[in-house]
Amino acid sequence: MEPNDTSGEKYAYPLLQRFPGFDIHTPSSFALDVEEIHDRIKTVNWLTVLDDGIVDELGGKATLRAALEPDCLMHAYDGGIVIQAGPLPQLGDTYRDVSALASYRKVAKLTKPVRYAPTGALFKVFPPMIAREEAEKWVARFD
Repeated sequence: MEPNDTSGEKYAYPLLQRFPGFDIHTPSSFALDVEEIHDRIKTVNWLTVLDDGIVDELGGKATLRAALEPDCLMHAYDGGIVIQAGPLPQLGDTYRDVSALASYRKVAKLTKPVRYAPTGALFKVFPPMIAREEAEKWVARFD
C-alpha cells in the first residue's frame, strides 16, 4: 500500500461499529470540527484524560472517585486525572457480548456533560451513511 492509499478506509467503520473499544485517531478532522473549543472531550476509552477544569466541572476528584471506584481507577497527574476503565483495555464485540464494556459505559455516563457534540465528520463514511450522524453515534457508543 502506498502512504496515501485510502483503500482500507471502507473497512474501518464496520470494525468500529463491531468493536466499540477501538478508538479512531483523526486529529485533523477533530481539530477542524472543534476549532477553538478546548474544554470538551471527544469520547472515552480505556484511558480517559481530563484536565483540572473538566474535573472541577464534573464535581471534583472526590465526586468522580466515589462514582467510579472500584470498577475504574483514577490516576492523578499535575493538571488533571486519567481514568482507567478496568484493569485492561477491552475491544468489546457487539456480535457477542455488549455488556463487556460496563466500565467504559460508566465513564461515558459520568463524562457525558463534558463531551463535545460533533458538528462535522470525524472520519470518512460511505453512502448511504451521513458523516455527521455517524460521528454522533460513534462518540455516544458507550451511552
